Amino acid sequence: MVSQIFTLLFILGIPFFIYGIYYLGIGVFGYTKHNKYVLSPPKNRIAVVVAARNEAAVIGNLIESLHQQDYPEELMDVYVIPNNCTDNTKEVALEHGAKIMTCTAEVKSKGAALSQFFDYIFEENDVYDAFCVFDADNLVDKHFIASMNNVLESGEK
Repeated sequence: MVSQIFTLLFILGIPFFIYGIYYLGIGVFGYTKHNKYVLSPPKNRIAVVVAARNEAAVIGNLIESLHQQDYPEELMDVYVIPNNCTDNTKEVALEHGAKIMTCTAEVKSKGAALSQFFDYIFEENDVYDAFCVFDADNLVDKHFIASMNNVLESGEK
């Protein structure tokens, strides 16, 4: 009876063993190949876009982390799209040096705000090589924009 229980447990354990070996293999191979991008001098114009609704408490932290990038500020613009705000998100963003884009049509979602922004940018002033979209409560590593430049210069789209 005991040997039958051990046999049953062994048979039931085989799928879990295979599952574990599979993820062990993925983990080991995950360390072997990384995309290496060539370090490139700052070249690309990059726009950072933040659609914000009632984010006055956190939007300043994001904008400050963007101003601390190791990338020239003249090649990077920070746009905030305040929409349906009942707080002072717009004023806080302006205090921290962001450009404000005001929605001209009704906005019911972040996607609608971003859609209006991109329609405006592409019609009026398409001078950017890339766009980065962040939530207002994000903080950005100081090498992020420079890394994006390296990726673009390496031929990625």
